Amino acid sequence: VKDAIDRGQFVYRENPKGAKHHMAKLNEKQVMEVYNSTQTQSSLAETYGVSRQLISAIKRGKLWQHVTQHAELNE
Repeated sequence: VKDAIDRGQFVYRENPKGAKHHMAKLNEKQVMEVYNSTQTQSSLAETYGVSRQLISAIKRGKLWQHVTQHAELNE
C-alpha cells in the first residue's frame, strides 16, 4: 500500500455510513424507531426484516452510533 500511495495510485476513501452503505437494510428513520421502541427485539427484527442481533446492536449503541448518539444527547 505504501508503494501505491507513493506513486499516487491509492486514494483513501471512508466507508459510507448508514443508509449510504450498499449493505444497509435500514435507514436512519427506521434505526431511530428501533432505538426508541419498547417492543421486544424479536418483534422488531420481524417487523423490519433483520436479525435480532442487529436490533440488539442498535439498542446497545454498537451499530449506527452516528444516528443514535444524537438521540442520547437530546434526552
